Amino acid sequence: MSSRSPHQTQRDVLHVLFDRATKGHRTDPSLTRPRISELLSDVSKVKLSPAVLQIHLDDLLSQGLVGAPKRGVRDRFQITAQGIQSMDAEIAATPSSINSESWTGSLDRTSITDSKRVEIIKRIKNLQAVVEDSDLTNSEKSQAGALIAASITMAEAPSPPWESIKELMILIASISTVLTLALEIAKMIS
Repeated sequence: MSSRSPHQTQRDVLHVLFDRATKGHRTDPSLTRPRISELLSDVSKVKLSPAVLQIHLDDLLSQGLVGAPKRGVRDRFQITAQGIQSMDAEIAATPSSINSESWTGSLDRTSITDSKRVEIIKRIKNLQAVVEDSDLTNSEKSQAGALIAASITMAEAPSPPWESIKELMILIASISTVLTLALEIAKMIS
C-alpha cells in the first residue's frame, strides 16, 4: 500500500497529462490509461492498478481538470484548460519561483524579446489558418477566430499583456484537440 495521499497521486496524474500537453509534442495531447500508468511509474515511481487509476481519473474529470477528447477514442484523457491553469498556479507557487511583481511593480512577469515576439505573432497567425482549414463546427471556428484575433491585437500592441495572451492560448486549446498548437504558443510565453 502506498503512503501517498489521493491528492498527491491525482497531482501526479495531472502532471503527466500537463507534460504531454505542454512539452511540445506535435501529436495528440491525450493519453490512454495504460500510457498514463506507464509514465506515472517512470516519473514518480507510482504503480497504480487500472481500477485505482480510473478512480483518480474520474475524480479529476468531475473537477474539470481532465477531459476526454471530443472526438476519437473514448479511453483517452487529456488535461483541460482549467487543469493547465491549476498546474501553472502550482508551479508558480513553488518556493523556487520569484515573484517579480514585488520588486518591479509589474503584473506581467513575462519578458519577451523582439524576435520571440515576432515568432509568437507568426505562430498565432498560423493558428488562425489552422482554424480556417479545420473541420471544427462553425461555432468553434467563430469562438477560436475571435480569441485569435484578440491575441494578435494584444501581441502587436506596444506593451503586450503576455499573461493575458497566454491565458487566451490555453482557452483556445480547450476548444478542440485540433488547436493544441495554441499550447505550444502558451509555452513560448512562459
